[in-house]
Amino acid sequence: ASNGTSFSITCATDGATIYYKTSTVSLEDIAEPLVNPSAFSEAVSYDATTYVKAYAVKEGYTSSAIVSQTCTYSGGSSSVSYSWSLVSGDLGADKSPETSVTKGVLSSTNAGILWSLDYSWPTNAQKRMLWDNNNNRGVQIGTGNAAEKCNSVSLTTSAFTENVTKIVVGANTASQGNATLSVSVNGVVFKSDNNTSVSLNTTTTPTTYEFTGSASGTIVITITNNANKALYIKSIEINKD
Repeated sequence: ASNGTSFSITCATDGATIYYKTSTVSLEDIAEPLVNPSAFSEAVSYDATTYVKAYAVKEGYTSSAIVSQTCTYSGGSSSVSYSWSLVSGDLGADKSPETSVTKGVLSSTNAGILWSLDYSWPTNAQKRMLWDNNNNRGVQIGTGNAAEKCNSVSLTTSAFTENVTKIVVGANTASQGNATLSVSVNGVVFKSDNNTSVSLNTTTTPTTYEFTGSASGTIVITITNNANKALYIKSIEINKD
């Protein structure tokens, strides 16, 4: 059981000893079987979202299966520390075709934060970036023309040194598109509704997606394109402790 700042573990079998291990990265970060686990004796405090795996043993009984729990921290004040709503001209997306896209990684600075945009295009693709004037979905990368499709795009920054707990990204793909969005911080995969990636909305309505986790370091926002359709990036919001 967790109350937002500490957790306790119980077992229905009287006299059983409970062993546990924790991680602030993910449940998958706790390898099974548990190596050098701690014996539970009293409530354990935590100051960030914490992942727990545990099992119980008692002489004469078969050891229990390993159970897991995610304990979401609610004792601190995570707040929006950075917000970027892209406008025409950001990342060079005010020209069509975007000639500078052939020069390598593009970048933009917003509120003192430097973001780098990298991408993968098919061989001999006509690399186009522009602004979505019709539906205000933000920077448009590629088009519905197969010769102008962008395979993937990633936005990266190393400007945040504090612990990041939530990242909200505004992104879309075009009608009948098929693209996924993922977010990581210092290699730690953040999750949206316990999923490591989300499928982007294909409507003309700008859509936001929330990813949560706990890590500090380089932030990478990646969109993978699985269809010959345009990609859109509209906004980024970052919450930290």
